[in-house]
Amino acid sequence: MNKNQKQTDKQELTPKQKQAVVVCAICALAIVITASVTGVLVAGKIRAAGHNTPASAETTRGGYDPQAYQIDAANTAVLGQTADAGDAYLKDTLFVGDSNTLRFNRNGLLTLQQFCAKEGLGIQNAATEKFVTFKNDSSLYSIPDAVAKMKPRRVVITLGTNNGDGSMSTADFITAYKGLIGAIQSSYPYTDLIVNAIPPIPADHSSYPAMDQAVLDQFNMALAQMCQELNIKFLNSTEVLKGTDGYGKSDYYVSGDIHLKTSGLQQILSYVTSHAYESTDRRPETANIAVRSEEYAGNGTATAAPTSTPGQFTAKYQVDSAGGGTLTSGSETGKTSLSFEIKDRSTSITVKAVPNDGLMFIKWSDGVTTATRTDKDFKQNVNVTAIFAEVGIKLTGDATATVGRDYTLKASLINRNYGDLSKVIWYVKVNDGQYRKQGIPGASYTLTIAEGTSYSIYAVLLFNDTELKSNVVTIAAPTAAPSPSPSPTPNTPTPTPNTPTPTPNVTPTPTPNVTPEPTPEPTSVPTEAPTPEPVSPASSEADSGAQASEPPAGAGEQPGTEPPTGE
Repeated sequence: MNKNQKQTDKQELTPKQKQAVVVCAICALAIVITASVTGVLVAGKIRAAGHNTPASAETTRGGYDPQAYQIDAANTAVLGQTADAGDAYLKDTLFVGDSNTLRFNRNGLLTLQQFCAKEGLGIQNAATEKFVTFKNDSSLYSIPDAVAKMKPRRVVITLGTNNGDGSMSTADFITAYKGLIGAIQSSYPYTDLIVNAIPPIPADHSSYPAMDQAVLDQFNMALAQMCQELNIKFLNSTEVLKGTDGYGKSDYYVSGDIHLKTSGLQQILSYVTSHAYESTDRRPETANIAVRSEEYAGNGTATAAPTSTPGQFTAKYQVDSAGGGTLTSGSETGKTSLSFEIKDRSTSITVKAVPNDGLMFIKWSDGVTTATRTDKDFKQNVNVTAIFAEVGIKLTGDATATVGRDYTLKASLINRNYGDLSKVIWYVKVNDGQYRKQGIPGASYTLTIAEGTSYSIYAVLLFNDTELKSNVVTIAAPTAAPSPSPSPTPNTPTPTPNTPTPTPNVTPTPTPNVTPEPTPEPTSVPTEAPTPEPVSPASSEADSGAQASEPPAGAGEQPGTEPPTGE
């Protein structure tokens, strides 16, 4: 096709065809742009999901992703490897924590003067709970106050294991941790603070089924970030404790347990000295350092630290410092603490935690969730605390119930630290029937309101194999709202026609077949009488007779129809 032919074809296009070509071109361009933008948005969401999606809850077993929460390698708060600082470094360090920190002393790795720790200690109580005792001093001290008395060169904090069951959010955990750090800095501002990562748990932690490694990973990542914000140091000791699967190496843990054996504890201490934080000693003086010589048993009195002599152990049971219940064992009842000397490893000790009215037994500090426990085959000391709290749920609903519309009830925990709303079971009674279990367990329940039907609803929270019933919500039988009445029609006065003034001595032209007494058309101004046309006598007589007689029997009927019979 030559150039002239192309020009001829273009000229032959009609205006409508040209317009269609332009529209098609615009549409094609719009499709290309839309596809490009959609691809960018989808890719962005995929990338965001990869960074922001929380790690799978370990309760799904098998869904744990060890790579989901990693410590930022560029975080300047994270301590790197150094030359081994040796025992001198440990001597100037105070280790603060829970049962795993306590084991440093019980396994002969640290002296009593090098730690302040308590079984079952959670971050929510770490700044305020008083359990530390000193020689020749009957008072009990919190961790911040104990640090001020002991004046350590540095403090290594290892807390969070007892919050790893998912009952505390990461935000709340970090808030409580910052509270502890602030309290220590206020009490003794001359010490270097090092936050140690929460130790991992082994894949087999059947004795503590509620523990979740994904939660611990989230806590540790948040702790590292917190340290950078507060300009303190973070010690990532999980590097030597974790296996390739993200869990703690089984060789370092008691079988089926979350507590570290001596080999695991030694790995932590070796990591501490090979990732040392050497700084200028800021302490103004180191005289009059308080000496620890006793371990607090938790019942208001101090007892001698337990020994680990082979064949002889100590079993201690106490009530949490917040109270809430008592202990019973054999003939001993209503106690807040019990202590037994175990001389024969085959000895069996049974202790029951009894909650006060309105409260529930939550767990023992070592993770046992049955109120009655039996310890036997002793291979080490036992020192556990019974924890009690108010547990339950309450229901709230929509403001009003309307016929034909959905009504939703929501369950909330009385104590947000204890309970799983995903396991709440709902029961509904319709009118005077029986309560029946409804739907799938969950935090809310929705029903559609029927006219003239009443409902009674309650929910049950399953906690430690106990069913806790909520309050009952009653919805009275509503009736459908009446249909709206039509708007009244305003009374419009009927206009009264102006009656014309009759013209005297004027005979209007008669109209054939006119009903008697015709109503004259209203006129507002009298008009001149028309001049009557001349009428023949016959026509005038016929018209006059039609006006005077009754209307014919079939008047007004449609042509071709029979007149009514009168029935």
